[in-house]
Amino acid sequence: MIPLRSHTFDRGNRRILFALASLALLLRLLPLLRPGDAWTVLDDSQEYLALVRGMHSGCGFARMFDGVCSSPELLRLPGYPSFVAMMPSLRAVVALQALLGAATCLVTGWFTYARWGLVAGVIAETLLALDIPSIVASSTIMSDCLFEATLGLAVVLQLSAIGRESIERGRIALALLAAVLLAFAVLLRAVAILLPLFAGAPFLLMPRLAARRRLTLCLIAILIPAAVIFAWTARNHLRTGRWTFTTEGPYNLYYYNAAGVLWYLNGGSLTALQDQLARAIGAKGPDEFVSPGQEREMLARGSFVLLRHPLAAFAMLVRCFLWLAIVPDRANLNALLATNARSSVFLIASQGLALRVRETLRSPLLSAFVALQLPLIISTWIGDVLMLAQHSSRTREELALISIPLGLAVAMMLAGTGPGAIARFRMPAMPFLAMLAGAGWSQAVARRARSSAFAAIAPKLVVRATAHA
Repeated sequence: MIPLRSHTFDRGNRRILFALASLALLLRLLPLLRPGDAWTVLDDSQEYLALVRGMHSGCGFARMFDGVCSSPELLRLPGYPSFVAMMPSLRAVVALQALLGAATCLVTGWFTYARWGLVAGVIAETLLALDIPSIVASSTIMSDCLFEATLGLAVVLQLSAIGRESIERGRIALALLAAVLLAFAVLLRAVAILLPLFAGAPFLLMPRLAARRRLTLCLIAILIPAAVIFAWTARNHLRTGRWTFTTEGPYNLYYYNAAGVLWYLNGGSLTALQDQLARAIGAKGPDEFVSPGQEREMLARGSFVLLRHPLAAFAMLVRCFLWLAIVPDRANLNALLATNARSSVFLIASQGLALRVRETLRSPLLSAFVALQLPLIISTWIGDVLMLAQHSSRTREELALISIPLGLAVAMMLAGTGPGAIARFRMPAMPFLAMLAGAGWSQAVARRARSSAFAAIAPKLVVRATAHA
């Protein structure tokens, strides 16, 4: 049985957790030693910055290029551009993201400690503090850090509501607050469209709730993020006449998932396949700005490819998921370090490993950081397996503490799985994977200690029993 208890937060234990959070903050602030802010901008960052310029210039939520407002935005969501628009500079964005990243580490470690003990909390916080994709993302103009922090806090509130030994009203307030955070997360990343499915989970697992009250509260929690999705979809319809939440889903389905299946079947270059698919719907290339007719064609043709070749689609799903589960950050880290060792061609997930290794080895610094990531990633997954491998019976609270973070981690990774999967797509799952890994490793250590203790006293017990006989 997994020991679940409220541990005493004595001063020494608090110092350890805050020391690890300080280390996480220091690692995320180090890039600010570089002058200027050009290093904060990756390829996708340009889209967010164009939206920020549009918001500052009266375009509404639309990109601005060369002083001209583009059509209303349908690809990116408004949460992160609004966050950047409120900051005085890009360096200030990085500083605040560093604080958010460190706070996420602290919250994850603190909650894990409260439920599974100090060893579990230290392991969980260390794994997250040293997670290089999280460090890199917090140092760049990308939505990943804010999304990871929002999602992590929401789930900790959910789990606290389920295990909270207090009046029912307090547990309900925590779970509804978590639903509000999930509603904000919906406006940060397209993959968050799955979050309403998880918003009601605390009420399904919360003890001592009448069936009707449980169902009502569950429905309310689901409706909070779902209402945000509908509201943004309605905005897009009013501005463009199109009932769509974001065009990112059809775009990825057509130009990545369907193209990946065709590549699996026929080989060749993914970029060449994408160009062919673009011409098939009347586009010059895989342009992110798609017409209503092109969007419908992308959905229909992309779905047709996947349904016509289910085995190939499943093979690509497994291949890309396993790649996402273990891939170290390389391309974005290379851009941040300016090591000039990025792959010279676009490669599908797990394709061209020899080429990736050769180009990484151009830089000893990048090679060292890539090598450092692998044992941390593997340790995280081993800890998760150790946690799941415990076969003893579990209470409702124990099942909730495992099923909610694990289910959300898998859902976020599946949503990010595709031929273009990179390490930062694993970030939304990392607080939960680290939490479960900390618990798994701590339980393994405890069992080993108990076995060693028993082995030490067993001979004495045998001698006593023999003497008594």
